[in-house]
Amino acid sequence: MAHKHNMMKFLRFDPAPWLFAAKTTGASLLALLVAFAFDLDQPQWAVLTVFVVSQPGTSGGILGKSCFRFVGTAVGTAAALVLAGLFAQERDLFLGALALWVGLCTYGSQRVRGWSNYAFVLSGYTAAIVGIPATLEPEHCFYIATARMTESCLGILVGTGGNQLVLPARMAGTLAAALAEARPAVADFAARVLARPGREAPGAPLVALATRIEDLLDTALFEDPATRRAAPAIRAFVATLLD
Repeated sequence: MAHKHNMMKFLRFDPAPWLFAAKTTGASLLALLVAFAFDLDQPQWAVLTVFVVSQPGTSGGILGKSCFRFVGTAVGTAAALVLAGLFAQERDLFLGALALWVGLCTYGSQRVRGWSNYAFVLSGYTAAIVGIPATLEPEHCFYIATARMTESCLGILVGTGGNQLVLPARMAGTLAAALAEARPAVADFAARVLARPGREAPGAPLVALATRIEDLLDTALFEDPATRRAAPAIRAFVATLLD
């Protein structure tokens, strides 16, 4: 019986995880090769960025994460340059200003959702990663910042390009299925309310479905123009579900 079960598992082999692993590994090796070719100081940042931006199952998620990783890295690097330029000779003031920046970024990450949250977090710790070495070597401040940006952008470009060019996975179909699933869910909720007047019907399934649709929308937005055009209507529908 166990042999038959193992055979059935083998016949149901899913190639998607292996394809994702192959694409990500190939992209990371390519990023490492390019980093070595251009003699970058820390090529491991390019390789690490490829693995960080890669997400299984969706090309829109990779695009979204890559875009906001670039924004977060750029803002954090700029903040590090400003702080190092203002307080390079005053370590206490620099650490205080850096702590304030990280705190503001942490606060911002709690106030927003989706990929914007990721950009806030990244801009906070990038300022620390770039700013502290830049303050220790103020004469190399700009070089340290540009090196970090170059290595991160290389990883973003190679990782995103590899996943977009080689058999990309789209999320628009999954979003459409979730929206179709919302109709019977809303009808079922309305039936429960009408069948038991005066009693509160359980709304947890609708909340979970609304959250799922919103997460799928944040990813699918980066995949095709049709989803971007429909986004306001979908967000209004999600808000109705939550109300």
